[in-house]
Amino acid sequence: MNNGQRRTATGKKINKKTIVFYECVLKLLQEYEHQKETSIGFRLLPRQSIRINTIEKKYWQKFYHLFSAFLYSKGYADGYVGSIWKSIKTLVRWIIKEKALPIVPAYHWFAITPTQNNPVILSITKLQFLITDESYSNELTPNLICVKDIFVAGCTLGLRFSDLLALKKNNLITEEGQLFIILYTIKTGSYTKIPVPDYLSTIFNTYRKNKGKFLLPQYSNSRFNILIKRLGEKIGWTELLPKYMSYKSKWIEQKKSLNKSWQYYDHLSSHTMRRTAITTLLILGVPEHVVRKVSGHAPGSKEFYKYVLIAQDFLNKEVQQAHKKLLQPDNASVNDTKNT
Repeated sequence: MNNGQRRTATGKKINKKTIVFYECVLKLLQEYEHQKETSIGFRLLPRQSIRINTIEKKYWQKFYHLFSAFLYSKGYADGYVGSIWKSIKTLVRWIIKEKALPIVPAYHWFAITPTQNNPVILSITKLQFLITDESYSNELTPNLICVKDIFVAGCTLGLRFSDLLALKKNNLITEEGQLFIILYTIKTGSYTKIPVPDYLSTIFNTYRKNKGKFLLPQYSNSRFNILIKRLGEKIGWTELLPKYMSYKSKWIEQKKSLNKSWQYYDHLSSHTMRRTAITTLLILGVPEHVVRKVSGHAPGSKEFYKYVLIAQDFLNKEVQQAHKKLLQPDNASVNDTKNT
């Protein structure tokens, strides 16, 4: 706490979404206590002993298994259960470090099941289609055209959805004939200068003529996610792409209504834009420190490292395909070799 504001250990203000999630965790703990007719509490340990530590360890290990079973009984997937345990571990660390209370470091016994998500990232071919192919735009409603333009901007700039929609007309500047975006990223608290390509300049110039201070049309995150799926379906990205979730370390396919598997467009969301932009820049050979500057990630960011792995996996597959082609020369090449 600082001047009445809830802050992290680094001094940054805790955002509202995090506070809401903490409140959800508190309600789950209270529901668990009511259901089990028990109470969860930390014992103050002014003195350490092997016997007391053993008792505390057994208590918290039992709580971990019982509370995990309670969460799974509600149908929560491994990812959500893991997020809840991360919040509880944060609470324990806060009690020990910030409040300096002598309690056992129970977070050592709260294991988090690792999950591996394979988020949808637009291929370079799909991104090129959105940027260059105007034929499909004639069949789109004005609303979907706006969503398409926002999506192209997001897949190019790599900004968070909140930062992208917060762009104002005065965020655009021109230096030596090149258009740039200057902005203050909300999450990292730093200024970023991003060059704007010609195709994006055309989009921005279209909306700069509109009234209001914002550069792009305004949508809520939930509304945008609905419309971007509608856009994907409209332009034919309907190939099957099942969605899986990890539940008790087992992968289970999630179904849509009428027991149908997910299609490609079902995976599209505001997060797809940022993932696509960062991964595309890395695939095209832009140095990591430059991409981090554009995306607003800090050095050593675990989140950014995920993008590096995705880009490297793509490059590995491309190299493997190239090696296979070396072993399968076409007939023309074989004939040319024989004639020389």
